[in-house]
Amino acid sequence: IGSSEPAAVSNNGWDHAFGFGGQVGIHYDGDRVSAGASYQSKIEMSAFDDYAGVFADNGKVDLPAIARFGVAAAVSKNTTLALDVEHVFYSAVPACF
Repeated sequence: IGSSEPAAVSNNGWDHAFGFGGQVGIHYDGDRVSAGASYQSKIEMSAFDDYAGVFADNGKVDLPAIARFGVAAAVSKNTTLALDVEHVFYSAVPACF
């Protein structure tokens, strides 16, 4: 596997990138059942210039959106059942190389 930027793969010190995104969530807390859901948008990042050859899209590494849902139910005084589901939208962002 080759790199689009072979000089920007290793031994270039540290690099930085800035990004922005958002997150929203909701929570319900009942007597025996509680539930919550949240969504985190894709985080749009600036490119890593010194390591552009490591990542796809010439060093631009966006973070994928994430959707989460959870529910918990008290089935007795000492027992609560919980279920959490998370989906990360990896296919919406390029991968390494």
